[in-house]
Amino acid sequence: MHRAAWSISSDLTDRCQAVVCTTERRKQMISIESDLIEPCRLLYQRRHFVQDKIILDLRKRYSGSLLGMGWVLLVPLLFLGLYAMVHIVIHNISPNGMDIFDFSLMMFVGLMSVLGTAEPLAQATNSLPASRQWLLNLALPPQLLVAQMTMTGFTTCVIGLIVAIPVSLILDPMRWTAVFAPLVVMLQLLFVVGICWIMAIMAVLFKDLQILVRFISLALLIASPISYTWEMLAGFTKIFVLLNPISHYIILNQYLMVIGEFPPLEIVLSGTGIALGTFALGNYVVRRMVNVLADQF
Repeated sequence: MHRAAWSISSDLTDRCQAVVCTTERRKQMISIESDLIEPCRLLYQRRHFVQDKIILDLRKRYSGSLLGMGWVLLVPLLFLGLYAMVHIVIHNISPNGMDIFDFSLMMFVGLMSVLGTAEPLAQATNSLPASRQWLLNLALPPQLLVAQMTMTGFTTCVIGLIVAIPVSLILDPMRWTAVFAPLVVMLQLLFVVGICWIMAIMAVLFKDLQILVRFISLALLIASPISYTWEMLAGFTKIFVLLNPISHYIILNQYLMVIGEFPPLEIVLSGTGIALGTFALGNYVVRRMVNVLADQF
């Protein structure tokens, strides 16, 4: 009888250990619930904090300047003016069938996507050390703070979108596909938040990343299809361009706001997959490395 009881107890212990091990393995794996739904729920629940912190950071950044937050719009316009002068005035480049206004709009759309990625990447490498007091005193999740700083840097892209959609409709009222551009910006934001989560963790462990991110930002600017369209590419050039994740969102916006057509299905699927996959992977990396962060701080 004692042997039977011992056998039952041992069997229950083994089953409990198996359940615990299975649960731990699931925690160590990327899942839709933990890495897609949960971070979105967190951002929604803390949306007022994120909104207030974004406004506070922008005011601090431009405090004391003559134009104030007007620089958020002026910076991309200055980049557009420089690109337009180089490509249109100096090199006299313009794709076939595209007038100077559409070509300028195409470059503006591309620059918004690049700047909306490069600036958050630069901020992400210093986001966790800069938010040390928030992490320790308020016990806020690192995902929330990095995402907030990413969204602050992403405001350039959002402001550019607010400008580009009306301009697109004014240039061609039949270009109604421009109203779908906010969906592309949302996908790009998911991608940028995910990659910034990864960069923030790596920057804590590898300080040199704060220097390398400048080269990464320059490479994004060079390798992105800002002054040419998807139809102008062929063969290996298309593959090379698509290796740059930002190119997917630039191409999607070019179709919607410049060409006036729905983009190819493969670009839609690849852009969506990259956004969701990077977002989930970034949250997974933060979850797995949270103990390392505690040791660093």
